[in-house]
Amino acid sequence: MSHDESRSNRLYVDCDNVVQIDVLTNELTGSYMNSATCTFDVLDSAGASALAGTSEITMDYVASSNGKYQGVLQSTESLTVGEVYTIVVSIAQGGIVDKRRWEALACYRTEEDDD
Repeated sequence: MSHDESRSNRLYVDCDNVVQIDVLTNELTGSYMNSATCTFDVLDSAGASALAGTSEITMDYVASSNGKYQGVLQSTESLTVGEVYTIVVSIAQGGIVDKRRWEALACYRTEEDDD
């Protein structure tokens, strides 16, 4: 599976955060993966889920996007400023299973972040 993650290395405290995967394709056929099941989890430094009341958040396919999926980490989730979290995206479609991981620092959003 190939892909282009559109990902941020930051999670903004007290804000909704969009987690996104772009251009998921089947490496064998080159076709876009537009019907995958995608979820994500946010792990703390101990490797435990940092999500309250759920262990994964569903990512929806963006219509006519050629393999783009998005999910929202709600502003109500408790993130600790300065902590580095690991975002883990799980992907499955037609017998293909994949995982993607990256780290993101929890911080407050500033005006400079919008530039």
